[in-house]
Amino acid sequence: MIEAKILESVFDFYNIKKVNIIYLNVSRDWATNRMKARGRADDLEDHDIKKRLDWFNNEVIPVIDYYRSHKNHNFIEINGEQDIEKVHKDIISALDL
Repeated sequence: MIEAKILESVFDFYNIKKVNIIYLNVSRDWATNRMKARGRADDLEDHDIKKRLDWFNNEVIPVIDYYRSHKNHNFIEINGEQDIEKVHKDIISALDL
């Protein structure tokens, strides 16, 4: 969480307003299946995947919640379990590009 607060101080220092924060939300089961499908050595054991996802829940989710509730940023949550083209379309649409 300290990284988010440091980043906020950078935004303040450079007078950067309304930063777009994009969160690709996926379920734990979806993430587990994707990691297993990659076939990387560090993704083969269930306990390794569990450890990585537990780290995400403990360290990253609080930062996501911080930005989700931050009034000075545009928090965009996208369903990351869709096909790539749909995820891209949703991001572009949310950014009004």
